[in-house]
Amino acid sequence: MTRPKRCCAEPGCPTLVTRGYCPSHKRRPRERRESSTQQGYDERWKKLRKIVLARDPICMICREAPSTQVDHIVPRRPEQHAADVTEEELQGLCKPCHSSKTRAENAPKSKQRRKPREDTDLAEVPQSLKNQ
Repeated sequence: MTRPKRCCAEPGCPTLVTRGYCPSHKRRPRERRESSTQQGYDERWKKLRKIVLARDPICMICREAPSTQVDHIVPRRPEQHAADVTEEELQGLCKPCHSSKTRAENAPKSKQRRKPREDTDLAEVPQSLKNQ
């Protein structure tokens, strides 16, 4: 017995498939990442990490959970060695807060929240739009 075909799992794609995604939307396996050592997380990083976690025992974002991860406050450039930073450029975070922050930093620019324009005069905006 054959399964009925349905639309591709990619939102808005009308291509009929047996399951999952059509060939044009099929997920490609991620390219292998460099090892942590190749990314710059070496002995210098391990020492720096211990110092930051001792300094920030509680997550610097939620201020509730214990810090278990060290975060680069300003995301590091791919070519930058992980330990080529000072303590002041790092903060201790809990896993959920670090994941959330990293996800937001890696989101495409179109998905990030836009700041309102500073030159917008709210007096010019119709009342019906202000309440939305």
